[in-house]
Amino acid sequence: MSTFILYLIRVVFSSAVFWLFYHLALSRTTFFKLNRAVILLSVVLSLTLSLWWCSIILEKPVADERVINTLVEAGVTPIAFAEPKDINGK
Repeated sequence: MSTFILYLIRVVFSSAVFWLFYHLALSRTTFFKLNRAVILLSVVLSLTLSLWWCSIILEKPVADERVINTLVEAGVTPIAFAEPKDINGK
């Protein structure tokens, strides 16, 4: 999948979580300014947190050689240390 599609999926998911919070906690209140602020903040947070989340996911993890050797000596099979596939599945 392309990075943009992953970003959009995360935006939709986080927006759904914020909407669920709003619907369960604030939809019946009469504090209209608070409701408006929460809705605007949820839009901004869903866009920015999803962008931040994508940058964390896309960073390639680095395994320390000593950690791998220690785990192999402990009996962990090397299949657990397989190289992760990139976003395009290659």
